[in-house]
Amino acid sequence: MSLYRRLALTLCGYAARTAPPHRAAWARGMDAELAHIDDREVLFFAAGCLWSAWVWRLSTPEGMVAVGRAALTVVSLIFAASCFVAASRPGLAAPFVVLGLFYAAIAWWAARGSFTIVILVAVLGLLRTAAGFAMTVAWPYFAEPLQYVRFYRAAMVEEACLLLMMLAGALVLRRIAAKGSAVQ
Repeated sequence: MSLYRRLALTLCGYAARTAPPHRAAWARGMDAELAHIDDREVLFFAAGCLWSAWVWRLSTPEGMVAVGRAALTVVSLIFAASCFVAASRPGLAAPFVVLGLFYAAIAWWAARGSFTIVILVAVLGLLRTAAGFAMTVAWPYFAEPLQYVRFYRAAMVEEACLLLMMLAGALVLRRIAAKGSAVQ
């Protein structure tokens, strides 16, 4: 048995395990068809089988929720890391460390699929961001030294956009997860 065929068998086996239950017959058919394909084309066929299984899996509510959870987690972790980097600026350590921990917590809850908690935390974060922005507009000299006010305003607008996207994503994912569990 050639290396290509062994690799193709491995890919088709993974595709069969990845395919959702309602596509199990198709996955078995792809696996059976593998024996009748030439060694030069078998790897392309197996890659196509794997691609089809992934598309099938992602088209289910569970697959959509899994991808959404992963995306929400990654975005939260990236923003947490950027907050920790921003904390290295003089005079900004405490607020950005707290903000970084805030986004790390959102990433944790998103990874666990606790969308209701993510929604609640995003709403609280939006309220905190709105209050902080209003404070820098109304009392720029009391909020922070003047040199940081513009930086804070830009960071708060960016954070508000991110929180709105997280809120929308968590609302959609919670609805998809609820519909998926109601169907089963």
